[in-house]
Amino acid sequence: MGISTIIEDENQPDLVGMFKVMKMPKAILNRLMAKMNPTDPKKQKQPLMDYLFGPTLDMDVVPGPDDPQAPERKQREISYDLCDFDTDPTPIIKTDGTPLFTDEEIEMIEEYNQANTDMVKAKTEAKRNEAAAKKEALAPKIRPLYGKAIEYIKTYAIDPVVECGYTPWSDELTNRVNAWLDKVVEMQDPQGDSAPAAAATVATTEAAPAGTDRTFEPEPSVEEGSDLPF
Repeated sequence: MGISTIIEDENQPDLVGMFKVMKMPKAILNRLMAKMNPTDPKKQKQPLMDYLFGPTLDMDVVPGPDDPQAPERKQREISYDLCDFDTDPTPIIKTDGTPLFTDEEIEMIEEYNQANTDMVKAKTEAKRNEAAAKKEALAPKIRPLYGKAIEYIKTYAIDPVVECGYTPWSDELTNRVNAWLDKVVEMQDPQGDSAPAAAATVATTEAAPAGTDRTFEPEPSVEEGSDLPF
């Protein structure tokens, strides 16, 4: 799980520039780790999580199959295999979708990135030294840009601990859960019927036709926004 900045979104353009929590799928995580720490020593490490030099992640999400007998497969079998990282650096932007850095600063970022690439791919010592000298000359101008990015993130980025961290249950929610568990222990249907829960489950399974959506619809009294189905 990490914090991402949305650079472009054709489906929801109003989200451009916003910081969002992303639970990273395994396919994307594997690709990220392979690019940041390649097993081939000849391959250049890519700073994917860098505020200045990190490339964009192009999201190409393929939904699961339309299976009338198992409609849950459309969400359960979503594929992220076509997602990949770009090669060019893309500095973070403001939450209103406008650039955080000036054109001159963006040009310096691109020049530094190119010098680093040239130094890694240089075939001769002379070319390698030339690229290294260019990097060294640009470094003092690049460092303040990190400070600019970090200060902006501190001001506008969401706090993952607050957004995703542990939050104790309220007394009301605790009482609801305990009341549900008490009925289960007494072999009663927690949804309100007096018949044993096991028998109620069998009856539902036998009576419902194939493909029927058995999703439990909470009563109107259930707290809005709750993540519990009761």
